[in-house]
Amino acid sequence: MKQHLSLKGRAIAYIDWANVYGWTKTLKREIDAAQLFEYLKTYTEIGDVRLYAGRDTHPKSEEFLRSGEKTGYKIISKPVKYILVTEGEGAENISAQMRFRYGNMYRRAQGPRRKS
Repeated sequence: MKQHLSLKGRAIAYIDWANVYGWTKTLKREIDAAQLFEYLKTYTEIGDVRLYAGRDTHPKSEEFLRSGEKTGYKIISKPVKYILVTEGEGAENISAQMRFRYGNMYRRAQGPRRKS
C-alpha cells in the first residue's frame, strides 16, 4: 500500500539522514536518497527538501553529499563527532549514564506528567 501525505498548505521537508539510514534495519532494505527526493517532490505543497547529514572524511560521505546536492536537496551538514568508548567495565557504565541523562532530558522536555 502506497503512503500518501496529507499536507495543508506550503511545506518544507526536513530529512535527518542519520534517522533515515537507521530505517534500513527495520525495513530490511536500503533507502535510496534520490528516490526519496523524487517522491517528496511529487507533492506540489513541498517547496524545499533539506537534507541534514554528517560530513566525514571518508570518500563515500563526500560522494553522498555531492550526489544529494545534484539530486536537488539543499544540504545542511556539519562534521561527524566521534566519541571514544573504552573497553571493559567502564564502557557499560558510561552507556548507562548517557541513557539515564538522555531519559531525564527527554522527560523534562515533555513537561509535567498528567495524572489519569
